[in-house]
Amino acid sequence: MARNWLLVIPIVLGISILFVTCVVAITWLIGYFRPQWFRHFPEWGPLAVGSAFFLVVITGVVFYMALSVKAMSLNMRQSRFLDAVTHELKTPLASLRLHLETLSRRDLSPEDRQEFYSNMLAEVERLDMLTEQLLDAARASGRRWAQSRRPLKLLPILLECVERTRSRYGLADDAISIQAEPLVVEGWEGGLKSLLDNLLHNAVKYSSDEPQVRVTAYEHAPGRVRIDVKDRGVGLPPGLGRRLYDRFVRGDRQIERTRPGTGLGLYVAWSLARAMGGKLGHHHNEDGPGMTFTVELKGWRESRAS
Repeated sequence: MARNWLLVIPIVLGISILFVTCVVAITWLIGYFRPQWFRHFPEWGPLAVGSAFFLVVITGVVFYMALSVKAMSLNMRQSRFLDAVTHELKTPLASLRLHLETLSRRDLSPEDRQEFYSNMLAEVERLDMLTEQLLDAARASGRRWAQSRRPLKLLPILLECVERTRSRYGLADDAISIQAEPLVVEGWEGGLKSLLDNLLHNAVKYSSDEPQVRVTAYEHAPGRVRIDVKDRGVGLPPGLGRRLYDRFVRGDRQIERTRPGTGLGLYVAWSLARAMGGKLGHHHNEDGPGMTFTVELKGWRESRAS
């Protein structure tokens, strides 16, 4: 079920504030026009009761304003998300249309035709990735990961995700390096691939023109496997913390202007890590620019699997 507390809580709070305000107003009016009704109360009684009600109203108003500000911030992020999704959809569609119109109106050589087909396939893969990301985000928002966890060999999945990222961005083999032990992790194959794809996609997208990404996987503690994805990119502004994994959050405005994206990749990766009984974290590199994202999952060495 989708989380709609940003809509429900302000409504309930607003009704409660109105009720308390009406009670305070009616009590004060009765006390003014019928003071004999309160002759058995101490002189300070009405003042104490009124002050308590007034404090409750002020607290409710402040809380209501805080929720309203948060709702407005979410609406702004959603608006930027819609703009980003529109751009992400229109760009490959415009490219596909241009290629198809050229193919239909001009007699191209086999080499040019093959190049057009390759470009069109790349744009289709870009649309497919965006669609999968949107579907994963919808499932994460509704917590609809209806998958049972089972032991998975990590290295083949990791190699497949790295090779897919290299192919998608046309990277050289040394752009993404892997150092991984023979490990088994607990999860489901589609979810683990989507988690790693999102982290690798982010590492490449926010890197320089020549990405240098390093992926390491090792047994961090008995029964726990850690996967580090380290890049040499632009990094992130400090102070984001856990908010980095909220929907539609993409760092600062400079990143939003210079790097296309929807702000859903890390949200999906964080949700998948949680669903598989693990966690996702990050830290700034101590030996240079860039970030390291760390996934910790339940797992063990292959030699101990039985």
